[in-house]
Amino acid sequence: MKTIYLGWMPYLKIVDKNRTQQPITIGKARFLPDNDTVWQREVGRPRPEFLKIFREFPRPSTNSPGDPIYGTLVLSDDKGWLEQYFDEAVAVVYFVGQKKGRLHAAENFIYHEFLLKTDSVKNSDAVLYNTKHSRLIETADSIAIHPPLVVRGNQPHEIDIEKYEHEKLVKLIGENPKDRIVIAVRQYFRSHFSDKFTSPFRQDYANFCAVIEAVLDQNTMSGASDKFVSELVRIYGGEEEVRTFFHGLYVARSLYVHGATVQTSLEGETKNDKAYRYFVSRHGTYSVLSELCRDIICKKIRSDAKEYFSFDMYDSAKPLLWKLFYSDRIWKQAASVLTQHMAVSKITAMTDDEFSIIEKLATEFVYIFDWSCVTTAVNTKKLCKAINACASVVGQLDRQAGDYGIITLMDAARAQDCKTIKTWSYNHYHGLARSCTIYKGRAYLDYDGRAEVMKQIMVRLAKYTENIKD
Repeated sequence: MKTIYLGWMPYLKIVDKNRTQQPITIGKARFLPDNDTVWQREVGRPRPEFLKIFREFPRPSTNSPGDPIYGTLVLSDDKGWLEQYFDEAVAVVYFVGQKKGRLHAAENFIYHEFLLKTDSVKNSDAVLYNTKHSRLIETADSIAIHPPLVVRGNQPHEIDIEKYEHEKLVKLIGENPKDRIVIAVRQYFRSHFSDKFTSPFRQDYANFCAVIEAVLDQNTMSGASDKFVSELVRIYGGEEEVRTFFHGLYVARSLYVHGATVQTSLEGETKNDKAYRYFVSRHGTYSVLSELCRDIICKKIRSDAKEYFSFDMYDSAKPLLWKLFYSDRIWKQAASVLTQHMAVSKITAMTDDEFSIIEKLATEFVYIFDWSCVTTAVNTKKLCKAINACASVVGQLDRQAGDYGIITLMDAARAQDCKTIKTWSYNHYHGLARSCTIYKGRAYLDYDGRAEVMKQIMVRLAKYTENIKD
């Protein structure tokens, strides 16, 4: 009686650009549609009944345990390869379907390994599941297993193998599944579980460090922290905030991996204390590091040479880092300028040279500001005063301002009516907010007139109220 080793991914359906479920080969693993035809052709038997223990969420109005789940079947002619590198292969599938700015929960890529007797088709067949600690025997009528909540309503995983970085990554795992880039992709995948028990943030930060160290081919035998920070400073710039942030990331990694002989606190004054304090004080760190790690993996794959590589500002995670570092400063500067005594009169009376300060501020609001990265408490009274100043200037300069409710906005700002400002923002933000032009690594506002410049600050200040609960 023949027994084969299989992989099965209940929550994953792989599709191409046309949204058609297609087989894909990653290394020596074949990821196949999970249906009766494929089972009969590839395994030589019907799809086993015991897979029906995995069920969709039941409908509240019925007593049904939920519909059976059909996911992805994983096979290999090399049993040993699949057993050893299944995780790396799944990580590559995850990576080649990632879209910039969109995070997928790794729970969608949960896989199971089991041994199956191929020449037995009885519905009552037992299946032998492999775990790290033992082998579990289950049958079709023994249990109903439902997906993790984060998987509910998940969409098919659309992959793009034609993209250069993805094509080269698939080639890499086929040639050497222990390649540093492949290992970096595995660590990247492992940092994207949504459940904090499976992967707490501190563990994710350690994994992000492992991604960076693998990509940059670092020898961490001595001076690991300094080498780590120096490489990232070389890539992302030498600003003090960059150096301190990455130093703090490495301290967080070290504390999680092996602890510390002396306490690293949020009140200490050592170099490690200050860096760690700065790192944990940032808002949005996880999302930025996720994008940065994907960024650095793709750039390394694209680099055919072994020597150092660098990024253009507009084609990297650097603007995201700036959101972390400078959003506080941008809001503070805006509040200072827009809430000063006689702010409207002073702004309208500015010469072109003087107004360049406002243009720079507006550029920063457009390109690198994010309210979610502001770490200080926002004083709504000051916010409303700043919004009113912007709206007043715009109202004086733009004859069409009535078309987008400028009077309504001014009245709401003067009354500190954040609910009305929120409604105004919902109605007008997307119609008024504009992007900036990137040229030779610098951001510019390519707008006509001061009203348009002030408008960009105004709509982004008003957007804050969308986060205020009524």
